[in-house]
Amino acid sequence: MLVAEEDFTSVLFPVLQTQNDGVDVIVVPLDKFIENIDESIDWVAVSAVQSSDGRILDLDALAEACRQNHTRSYVDLTQAAGWLEINAEQFDITATGAYKWLLCPRGTGFMTVKPELWHELQPVAPGWYAGEKPWDSIYRPPLRLANSARRFDISPAWVCWAGAAPALELLAEIGPGAIGTHNMGLAAAFAEPFGIPDHDSAIVSIEVAADKLGAAREAGIVFSSRGGNSRFAFHLYNSMDEVEFAVNCLAGD
Repeated sequence: MLVAEEDFTSVLFPVLQTQNDGVDVIVVPLDKFIENIDESIDWVAVSAVQSSDGRILDLDALAEACRQNHTRSYVDLTQAAGWLEINAEQFDITATGAYKWLLCPRGTGFMTVKPELWHELQPVAPGWYAGEKPWDSIYRPPLRLANSARRFDISPAWVCWAGAAPALELLAEIGPGAIGTHNMGLAAAFAEPFGIPDHDSAIVSIEVAADKLGAAREAGIVFSSRGGNSRFAFHLYNSMDEVEFAVNCLAGD
């Protein structure tokens, strides 16, 4: 299995743990990831967008490299779904934590699995909701999992999904293309004063002096510390006025 060394540990740890079962895990830098896919690689596991600094993997190139080398693919879309246009059908498995860019309550998420893998992969913890018609299979054997990706599903956290529905409806109405244009435009405007030209992600990671960070937090600017830098992420609810305010706080005299 091939993984990127800078990736989020929710992607890395499940793969690294398989080393205990004899799986050979190869770790390479993200910028060398696609070129290291060859016929010796059975699976790749990688994020579409890096959590720490917003770097976007060339997903079309990844899909093509996997196709040419008969390599299976797992792609984490948590930092991408909602603002980056993605064709999940290119990959064998994708997973998305919906509480990030999809604006859903925590406890929601999505997974896609190619049909040819439905019977090859074994669900880790199948429950009543993994049945073909859940209300018809809630008691007694035999095992009768859904003949679809639903076999990998779990019982929903009902309240979370009630909150997720209007958020997803709004994002679907606007569309990831328009959302991405808005987000990346704000991010590029924020990145430029810090010497980051041609920025093409909704996430910006910069190094800022401690006194400036303290002042920014006191001013109400919300950001995260990731990988030794400060990470700023821009979405639908942000405006250019907010970008200018943040730049003045962080880069002003």
